[in-house]
Parts: sequence; C-alpha cells; structure tokens
Amino acid sequence: MGVCLPEPIVATVFSFLGLFYAWFGLTNLIFLGGAAEKMAEVSPVSMGMVFLVGGVITLYLWLASFREPPGFNLTLLFLWIAFVLLAVSLFTESAIVSTMGGIAAIISSVIAATASFTDLHKRAGLGEVLKVDELARKARERLAEKIRPSEPPRPPESS
Repeated sequence: MGVCLPEPIVATVFSFLGLFYAWFGLTNLIFLGGAAEKMAEVSPVSMGMVFLVGGVITLYLWLASFREPPGFNLTLLFLWIAFVLLAVSLFTESAIVSTMGGIAAIISSVIAATASFTDLHKRAGLGEVLKVDELARKARERLAEKIRPSEPPRPPESS
C-alpha cells in the first residue's frame, strides 16, 4: 500500500481514522449539502452506531498498541473513550455526555500533538526531551541546592 509510516500499527490507525473522518465529512458536508436542517434529518441512532463501531475498532487498536510509545497509546485510549461517549450521546441526546466526549477528544488531540512535537524535537537533534520524572528530579535537585546552605552553620555568638 505505499504508506510511508514507520510502524504497521501507526499506518493502520492513521488509515482507519482518516477514512472515518473522511466518511463523516462526506456524510455531513457533501452528501447532505452542509445545511444544518439536512444534518438534523440524519438518524442519530445510525450516526451513533457508526461512532460506536469506530469506538470498538479504536479500542482494539488501543489494545494492540501497548508496546508502542506512551503518547500513541494515550491518544488511542482517549480517542476510543471519546467515540463511545459521543455514540452514547447520540443515542440518548444527552448534552453532558456529548460534552464529556468532546473533552475526551480534545485531550486525545493534545496528547497526540505533544507526542508528535516531542518526537520531532528529538529527531531534529535539538536535544533529548526529558520525561516527567526526570524533570521532577532535576527540579528537586535545583531546589535543594538553593535551600542547602553553602557554608557550615556558624556557632551562636556569646556576649
């Protein structure tokens, strides 16, 4: 298939999600004419089923990604949760569940962007990006250096 992605799982996820969003865009913009009135005519149950199936497939892809980098794994975790929540919101017409699904999707996109930029930063030779525990350790060391007295304490003066 000629996809220039380094890992088969990444190529699979990229292809599946690209097709999913292409379908969603074509369904809502081109086939329905992009009018809000026409989009409201689409059955929420059928749209919810598509999101549910997308969520189940993304769940399987997430389970297959346990040996992948954590950024990729967390992106898929929040993405399948978002798909399922959005499917439930379409079935129940619940605004709260829809909002939670949107928040999960935004968290997924922030994790994906952060992981991508971190990887680009490393590949560009701009230095190793430290992990959270390494950053915390360095911050503790710097704080300890500032708090630690540089000279031994002086004995109290007797008058």
